[in-house]
Amino acid sequence: MGSGKPRTGNQRLFAFWKYSSFPYILGGEVARFCDNGLVYIESYRSTFRPVRVVLYAEGKKLWDEMSALRQEHDDAEKKLREDFLAKAEKLFGEVLDGR
Repeated sequence: MGSGKPRTGNQRLFAFWKYSSFPYILGGEVARFCDNGLVYIESYRSTFRPVRVVLYAEGKKLWDEMSALRQEHDDAEKKLREDFLAKAEKLFGEVLDGR
């Protein structure tokens, strides 16, 4: 792992990278750039291949928007599950274990 400084000098940076599970993209503050093009994210204690690197303020805003999208997804999924269980319980006349 290289110890290079962020390319914009002392400005804080935020990176996003693809992830194979929901929410399919993650992000965090860049601790350093590596010689192989990866970024080291201290909060994950790992390196990632970024799909976007932005100034920290913009990254934090994007992260907050992603958090809102994740919450929207979770709320919709919960409602869908509750609706399904209500219909299944009505169909079988039994309280199911999904609650």
